[in-house]
Amino acid sequence: MMRTKKKWILLTLEIVIWFGLLYVGRRYSQVNERTHMVTVYTMLMLVSAGVAVYVFPVFSRFEMKLTGCWKLAFLMCLRFLPCTVVIMAGTAGIAWLQFYVLPMPCILFVPGIWCLVITFMVEPALLAYMPKPEEGLARDAWYYETGKSEKAKKTKKTKDPHDGQEGFSQEGSPGVRDKPVRNRKHDI
Repeated sequence: MMRTKKKWILLTLEIVIWFGLLYVGRRYSQVNERTHMVTVYTMLMLVSAGVAVYVFPVFSRFEMKLTGCWKLAFLMCLRFLPCTVVIMAGTAGIAWLQFYVLPMPCILFVPGIWCLVITFMVEPALLAYMPKPEEGLARDAWYYETGKSEKAKKTKKTKDPHDGQEGFSQEGSPGVRDKPVRNRKHDI
């Protein structure tokens, strides 16, 4: 944790400064009655909020530079857009609930419960970008689980497109050759 503490602080400062600049630009456009620029700043704020949903989980799960985290978070924001919209709407609803409806009771429980719910929504997005586990580490890598049971994995049979062809593994994955193929019609 200590090795990433400076990066976490830098990432948080980047987000705060970026949203501050967007807010100032939006307010300046509102004062000068530039409605098209207000729309541009509002759209940038929404996209930035969507990216901010994923940037911290990406940074905690993957070892990459900050620019790589921002790029991957942007891709995840667009690829998993329905989930992003639900998370952003839920967060706005929770904020509204805390400030206007039940401020004291909600401040103790609701943010933690909402963070727990968000983790279940973000996890499939993270799994989509994680590399496959190595064979020796598969039993220890609990975060690679996709929700399928072992029984469902064993009963699912797939047709090997290379069945009966010489040089292809019958037990391995399709397309991986055990030995070079020789004496085929197109080789002669």
